[in-house]
Amino acid sequence: MIAVVALALAAQPPELGLVSFSRGYEAAAARAKAEGKPLAVLFDEVPGCSTVLGFGRDVLSHPLIADALEREFVAVAVYNNVAGDDRRVLERFGEPSWNNPVLRLFTPDGKQLARLATPSLAQVTQGLNDALGASGRPVPGYLSLLADETRGGTPHTYAMGCFWEGEASLGRVEGVTKTRTGFVKGREVVEVTASGDARALDAAAAGRGYTPVSGALSPSPGDDKKQLQSTRYRFVPLTPLQKTRINSAPKDGERWLSPRQLELYRRGDRDVLEVDDVVEAYRAAVR
Repeated sequence: MIAVVALALAAQPPELGLVSFSRGYEAAAARAKAEGKPLAVLFDEVPGCSTVLGFGRDVLSHPLIADALEREFVAVAVYNNVAGDDRRVLERFGEPSWNNPVLRLFTPDGKQLARLATPSLAQVTQGLNDALGASGRPVPGYLSLLADETRGGTPHTYAMGCFWEGEASLGRVEGVTKTRTGFVKGREVVEVTASGDARALDAAAAGRGYTPVSGALSPSPGDDKKQLQSTRYRFVPLTPLQKTRINSAPKDGERWLSPRQLELYRRGDRDVLEVDDVVEAYRAAVR
């Protein structure tokens, strides 16, 4: 299945990234209404300038965004630099021709939820989350995590007796977006990146007997995500926050995977090691 997707994507314009956008607005709008899915309309210049190509590379080629647009939305591309039906749709929505990317999101019945002009990865992720919520549809775990992850955060470092256990424990705390193991002044520590108020993180650390420390971190990559190292998750390209959450509870890990990641997980190591274009894209985007 993934190899077939890779072949199909190889033939599409790079401006559209990894997303298999349909063409033809009216058919897409009718399908969105029939399926009860929100509609995502990309107004884009194809072929495009460096800004357009950058959006295709940096946002539309993020595998989790591609999975969300293809599975949770009806996604259609309207080229803003051609005549015919594209031009008529462009004029209907008042979008300028030969313009940078604009992503417009609608409820299944056609109510506009957002107009995102040359948006960042974080803006697109949050927009998709909001659009699903406003449409009364559940937000998949992987897309919710990506929204948290793109908010970034501030690093905090805690010392403990065993950083394998500490990383798994602190990775469960709400607001944590990334963890890594290492040493500070010879002590085992976990550096935890968290967004928002750090009081919950400090309380969770204190409750487990971990102490805040300062000083230069000497990372220990071989000890990162120890709980994952004996599972098939180690063969699946994951974002840092996906790794953090799954490392904290491997038995519940599938809830955080996107459809393509879930397929990779179920294929196991033999096929994943025979890397194709889509797997390479996953590795590049989420490393």
